[in-house]
Amino acid sequence: MATKDVTVAVSKESYELGEGMANFIGAMKAALADGFQVGEDIPLLVSAAVTNLVPAVDGITDIGAEWTEDRAAFMRAWALTGALVLEKLKDAEP
Repeated sequence: MATKDVTVAVSKESYELGEGMANFIGAMKAALADGFQVGEDIPLLVSAAVTNLVPAVDGITDIGAEWTEDRAAFMRAWALTGALVLEKLKDAEP
């Protein structure tokens, strides 16, 4: 398949929140790849949550304003986030 690189404007806080969520999902997938092992997986998941989600929610109060200001940029941010999640999960497909 041919692809094309493009540059798009997205709303900052929405994209950062979505990116943090996608990275956490990737870390969760990696931690659980060999089955759930409490002693090993809980510390990894907590670390991934702190690393990826805590900084991402820093600007969460601005998301409503982003929607109001530029709905197209807001929707692009979440569409790209969906693509990031798919990339993190693509190896998990049967």
